[in-house]
Order: sequence, then C-alpha cells, then structure tokens
Amino acid sequence: MKHLVFMFLSILYLPLLGQARNNSSSTKIKVSETFYATPDKIYVDSVETILSKTYLDLNNIEEVRMFIENRESLHNPRGVTLITRKKKIAFVSLADLYSKLNGNDTVPVKFMVDEEPLKDTSDVRFEPSVIEKINMVIRYKPVNVGQDLERSIDVFITTKRKQTFRLN
Repeated sequence: MKHLVFMFLSILYLPLLGQARNNSSSTKIKVSETFYATPDKIYVDSVETILSKTYLDLNNIEEVRMFIENRESLHNPRGVTLITRKKKIAFVSLADLYSKLNGNDTVPVKFMVDEEPLKDTSDVRFEPSVIEKINMVIRYKPVNVGQDLERSIDVFITTKRKQTFRLN
C-alpha cells in the first residue's frame, strides 16, 4: 500500500515541476479527440481540480494518467494529470454545507478538518465516502447586557485519513 501511495504521489507531482516557469503559453495538451487540457493542471473526471482542496477516496480511484506535452524538453516537463474515479459520486462542498447551515443568515461558521482549521474554505470539497463524521457546535455569546445573543457555528469534519488523498 505504501508503494502505491508513493507511486501515486510521484505521478501527481511531476506536472507541478514546470510551474515555476512562466506559463504564458496558451497551449493545450491533447488528451483525447474531444478533450484538450491546460498544462500543469490536475483533472478529476475531466474537471479541473485544485487537489490541495479536494479530499479523494483512494479506494474510489480507478486510474491516474499523465499526459506530457511532446515538444517540451525533459528538463522542464509540462503535463496534465487525469484522475478517473470508479464511481462518479457528487462531491460535498463546504460552500453547500455553509449555505445549508446559514440559510439567509450571516452567522460566522468555522470549519476544522481532521483537527486542522481551514482558513480558506473556497473550493474545498469531499467525496462523501471519506467523511467519517461531522460534528457541529453552536455557540451563543452575549453582545451587550439586555441584547440578543450572537451566534456562531463550529463544524468539525473527521475524514478516514488512511483512505484519503490530498496534496498539502
């Protein structure tokens, strides 16, 4: 299992090697007859993905493929990583969870994932199978004497870490 995870990580980091260069080129990499992808990007089920904000279930990964731009030298490879999942289950996003918790209110919501606070919650999403549990704590604190209480929500998400893949 360790070798599989190491190989998986190695494949995913390869396209990132060329990111330090100026990526002003608008060249796309041909993946199939109908799909062209942007170099140095990662795609999950053909959708561009920020993998550092995506929690994938290792047991649901069918295939990891990499396409390298042909005309580049081996010293500065530019490529595209495609991850195909076995089951195309819809992701659970923190934005959706936030809107369900808040409704039309503007209550502050803080998210913690595996005991780590999330500072930037935009585009964070989970495969449902990696979520072990979600705990929610609603806090009330008085603003001033005789006034309403101010409400805040803390959401603690625990994932099945050994089955989860995410770039930090």
